[in-house]
Amino acid sequence: MRVHSGVGRSDAGIQCRALVGGLGMPGLRDLDFGRQLVGYLQHLDWPDAVVVEDLSCSAHLVLDRLKELCPAKVILMGTAARGIDPPGTVRRYRLDLRPPPPDEVHQGLVDTLGGMTGLDHTLAVVRHWGGFPVDTIVIEVEPLDCSFGPGFSEELGQCIEPILAMTREELGLRSEGADHAPGLLEELMPPSLAQPTAVEAGPEEPSIELMAMAQYAAEHERCRLAEPYRGGPVARRALPPGMEAAVRSKPWGVGLGVGGDWHELVPMRSGKVAVVIGNVPGRGAEAVATMSELRTAARAYALLEDESPAHLVSRLDRLVEASAVGELTALTSLVLTPETGEVRLSNAGACPLLVLAGDGTADLVVDGAGPPLGGGPDGERPEATVFLPAESTLLVFTEGLVQTHKRATSEGMAQMVEAAGTAPRRLEELCDHILAACLADVERDDDVLLLALRLTQPDSSRSWQQGAGP
Repeated sequence: MRVHSGVGRSDAGIQCRALVGGLGMPGLRDLDFGRQLVGYLQHLDWPDAVVVEDLSCSAHLVLDRLKELCPAKVILMGTAARGIDPPGTVRRYRLDLRPPPPDEVHQGLVDTLGGMTGLDHTLAVVRHWGGFPVDTIVIEVEPLDCSFGPGFSEELGQCIEPILAMTREELGLRSEGADHAPGLLEELMPPSLAQPTAVEAGPEEPSIELMAMAQYAAEHERCRLAEPYRGGPVARRALPPGMEAAVRSKPWGVGLGVGGDWHELVPMRSGKVAVVIGNVPGRGAEAVATMSELRTAARAYALLEDESPAHLVSRLDRLVEASAVGELTALTSLVLTPETGEVRLSNAGACPLLVLAGDGTADLVVDGAGPPLGGGPDGERPEATVFLPAESTLLVFTEGLVQTHKRATSEGMAQMVEAAGTAPRRLEELCDHILAACLADVERDDDVLLLALRLTQPDSSRSWQQGAGP
């Protein structure tokens, strides 16, 4: 039996006038975008006659739900890899309700029975049975990353606000927290269902939307930590005289508030500063949990104040061996003395450091290198000592800045050195310049973290030196 299209129906059995539905494949990043997006739309205020639902179920269940609700309008959201537009392109169109070819319906049934709840599969099956109303709108996005994992790519994160605006427009609602706009909803709803006062809660509503939507996506792509580390203003006050710091963090994709890259700045009572920067392998919740454990341990070890980076790395080696947590994590441990420019370091499988002199000359620090955590022989870690001239900048960064699956590390390092040599002098602008230069036109596949440390002591007699430590 075919479900009626909605033309000429009475209002007696109507449960809603508009259905906003998201479709996706859980766990497949961009292919799950519609489902994740509608989950956040559900936190916003909508008129009582508008239902916002996750439709990521088999097509015949979607068909049953449409029959139950009898909506006069349907807005469907999801991703579709058409291959004709760049990733992140948003396409909006009115659905052609003509029945699809039989082979398309058959394939849709096969896919949906196998758990494939993508947009095209559901559209084909429901169209075949006439389940959509005449006014059915599809908003689809071209995906980029269809791999298994949490969240979705930044390109799709940038589509959230435009799609929200499109949805409001289709429902006859004004954007930006304006008063309800007479239009489609009034035409659809009888007086008993029309409640325009429920559409917007007042001037506070835009801030709620920004917290629920923009914070979820936009802040991930342009995450800028203005403080030397996540401790905030307390950490800035704790830095000793003659030293300043800036950091930029860009977790890969969208869906997590933090990635597997992390750093710590620990001022010591001696006036020195311990610095640890790490890159946990993998991604997702497991990587974040591992990062949290290692970061806490590194902070505690740094506070022991034996001022040996090699000892800190060795302690983390033993922790990894005993707990099996954080194996193959790349990590760099430093101890800086601002008064003398001395930097003691131990590198456990991480990127080399970059020293940027005041005149723009850049030098890589390759000494003190060893394997990642848990990946080397027993015994003490190597350690090196370098001396930095005044007004020089030390750049410590994770692999995501210089390497992708399509770009070799050597190429990325060369680009990093060139960008550092032409960067503005101000520390914050320097970090922004390097990230823009290294990540432009690059399909990232890892977290990125860049930490810039500058010595500002007036003693200009120091010169750049690199050599093995004691």
